[in-house]
Order: sequence, then structure tokens, then C-alpha cells
Amino acid sequence: DAMVMNLASASFEIERLKITNLQVVAEAGFDYEFSFATRNDQPELAVIFDKGVDSITPEDREEIESAWLSIRDAYWRPDKELFIGLVLVMVTLWTVCSVTSHGSLWINL
Repeated sequence: DAMVMNLASASFEIERLKITNLQVVAEAGFDYEFSFATRNDQPELAVIFDKGVDSITPEDREEIESAWLSIRDAYWRPDKELFIGLVLVMVTLWTVCSVTSHGSLWINL
């Protein structure tokens, strides 16, 4: 399987869905310019955004990108549903074994 999507969305979905078998193997050649937008009737908000973005140093930008636009090494971790499923399987097996062993006792009597 393969997919083409931007790294921001891919890293978010990989983290959210705990996908462990997806790898970034190449760039698709698209460059995105990240932007903020404001409504035309709020020019002071645009000025605030401009000042905020201008104050970001290259080091800060690199830190932000590495935190939000990267694929971290994913590793498998058991979750709550797995434990519930295992408990249900164990209870079911115990019940089946109990019923069959008690049934065979009744046959021998």
C-alpha cells in the first residue's frame, strides 16, 4: 500500500491511530508555505500574527517542525481494548473447560 500526503497530516494521523508500519520513503516534490489568515474586517489581528511569525527564529522554527512535522519511531504498545479482549478470551476458555470437565464427571458417575 502507498499514499501521498503532506507530512503534517501524515504525522498527526500516524500518532493518532498508532500506525506502526508506515514509512516516509520519498518527497513528492510539493512545497507548502504555511500561512495564517485573518478576516478582512480584523486588520489588527493580521498585524499581531505578522509580528508573532516574524519573531520566530530559525532555531524555533526547526524545533516546531521537528515536534509537529516529523514521523517518530512508532512502537507497539498494548492498549485497553487488548487487555479486555484477553480477559474475555480467558474467561470464555475457563468456562468452556469447566463445563466440559464437569460434564465428563457426570457421565462417569
